[in-house]
Amino acid sequence: MKNVLLALTPFVLTAGISYAATSAKAMPQKLNDEQVSKIVTTVNDGEIALANHVLSATKNDDVKKFAQHMVNDHQMNNSSARDIIAKDKIAPMESAKSAELKMKGEETRTRLMKLSGAELDKAYIADQVKTHQMVLDDIKTKLIPSTEDTMLKTHLEKTATKVEEHLKHAKEVQSKLL
Repeated sequence: MKNVLLALTPFVLTAGISYAATSAKAMPQKLNDEQVSKIVTTVNDGEIALANHVLSATKNDDVKKFAQHMVNDHQMNNSSARDIIAKDKIAPMESAKSAELKMKGEETRTRLMKLSGAELDKAYIADQVKTHQMVLDDIKTKLIPSTEDTMLKTHLEKTATKVEEHLKHAKEVQSKLL
């Protein structure tokens, strides 16, 4: 398996959680709905925290707009995911993957907090590009196939579309920073 996920939810996840840096061994071949739902909310929470840090530190308008977009989309995705979790009575369950994602998100924030200016902007956007690509791959090849709950699966399919949009947007911003 490839390094995995980071951002998943219709509006997700770009990659403060550095999903790209996580190893395949942490994500079992098949997850259950409870584990998938916890991964979704963990990724969203990490993305929101990372983007909020970048919003407070960057002076670059393109990076600021991207980070605000991540906050808005991940908050919406979290809201949607939590509605599905409540309606379908899914009890989010911690897994090695969600614990690792939380830890990696904290490591990424700590690393980026030491940077400023163009160095911060480039590191944040590079992480977002790498993470979104990994997340997109994982949503399509691991999360969607593992999910049995119809509403959660639909949410993940919408999230994949959003992740594709985020990836494209991150690459556009990255090209301006080179």
